[in-house]
Amino acid sequence: MSTLKEQVAEIVNSNNTRTKKQQMLAALGLSDSDIRQQLFAYEAAKKMTAKKGKATQQETAQEAAPEQESEGASLFDYYDEPNKDNTLYLPIKQVYFDAIIDGSKKEEYREIKDTTYKKYLQCDEYGLLYDADLIDAKDPNLGDPMAWNNGNFPYFPKLYQYLSLAVGYAKERDTALVKVTGYSFFPAEDEEGKVERYSLDGNRLTRDDNGDLCPWIIAYRLGEVVELHRKGE
Repeated sequence: MSTLKEQVAEIVNSNNTRTKKQQMLAALGLSDSDIRQQLFAYEAAKKMTAKKGKATQQETAQEAAPEQESEGASLFDYYDEPNKDNTLYLPIKQVYFDAIIDGSKKEEYREIKDTTYKKYLQCDEYGLLYDADLIDAKDPNLGDPMAWNNGNFPYFPKLYQYLSLAVGYAKERDTALVKVTGYSFFPAEDEEGKVERYSLDGNRLTRDDNGDLCPWIIAYRLGEVVELHRKGE
């Protein structure tokens, strides 16, 4: 028998109309807010990858660097007022902060770790929300944020509309609020530009070029700087 998580994924990824999906999800006992979140996550993820197409999703990791969209393109049709739910708070080094402010840095990157993945990815009480088109529900690595999955990242990002950036942790510091226009995922690489793949040997990760695990990076594409506060001003 399918788990609730698998049933939800099957409904969300089906070809039914949005109204029919809502009815089917409600029949499973999901709340209205959970239904909206599930459908919004699915639709947003599809919008993010629509331009890449299936061929891009199947590229090897060496070719899977984030793809830039045309300037001004955004995942969001409109932006809500910033709040704790739609804003991701990140510390950042001064050199990168300044590059974002002057417009020369268009993306901000974060590694998705076992200790931080809940900050970046959508989860419910059963684990990570995933795209059933990209990973088999019986895959033994389903639910692991390091799943290699043939170079296809199968999980949904939290749909932050803003990054709240702060230089370091001092009380007096430069801060900024920046709009997020989209997201990308790509596998981590070593200093030689080779994808870092691993196998699990007991409780220990071992570097393995054919391993089924890999650290992943989320890239936030940046838009308008909404607020800027310089230290001492």
